[in-house]
Amino acid sequence: PPWRKRFCQEYAEGLYTGATMLIAYNVVSIPFSFISSAAAACALYPLVLDPSTPDGMTFMYLLVAIWTSFMLAEQLCIMFLLVMKSQLNAAIAVSYILIVCLSLASGTIRSAKGLPGWLQDNAKGVHTKYASSLLHTASFLGRKMNCTPANGIVCPTPADFLLDRIGHPNAQETTDIAASVAFALGLCAFNMILYLLPMPRFVRRKFRE
Repeated sequence: PPWRKRFCQEYAEGLYTGATMLIAYNVVSIPFSFISSAAAACALYPLVLDPSTPDGMTFMYLLVAIWTSFMLAEQLCIMFLLVMKSQLNAAIAVSYILIVCLSLASGTIRSAKGLPGWLQDNAKGVHTKYASSLLHTASFLGRKMNCTPANGIVCPTPADFLLDRIGHPNAQETTDIAASVAFALGLCAFNMILYLLPMPRFVRRKFRE
């Protein structure tokens, strides 16, 4: 992007550091990303939940899951664009990482029969596991299951579903919110440290071309 070429030139001139540039960028980006995530949560809520009985906590779970996922993807792009000249290559790399994390942490892979359980345990270090848990919790809080056990009809309980998908039978909203926000802000802080390091000469030369 044009701002990256300008950053490389002004960084070499010593006008400011990479961390200063990221602080200025995040001061503008984070509030707007929060507003856009809130708008997305408002649009998503009536599609997946019951709008006749609104719940503030359920809306907050949706908002945190969407906003932290947006922040994580944005910070991953910033990290890859530090060393990648092609925007398309950076987008492909970030998309691949997010797809793998989403597949591992959403519970989709673990719910398939015959796959090892260690995939579920190792997904605890992935942001999408906690965002997925928040979305599952929001779905169960916002919907009432209308199922009557009868001959040949099995009514699954939310605890069984959560145990199969995310590894624990009860919702842990506080942990999920804290972990989701920590992943997003932690990667933001990591990028600031990364941009504080001296930029390699081959990177500066590549972006000046």
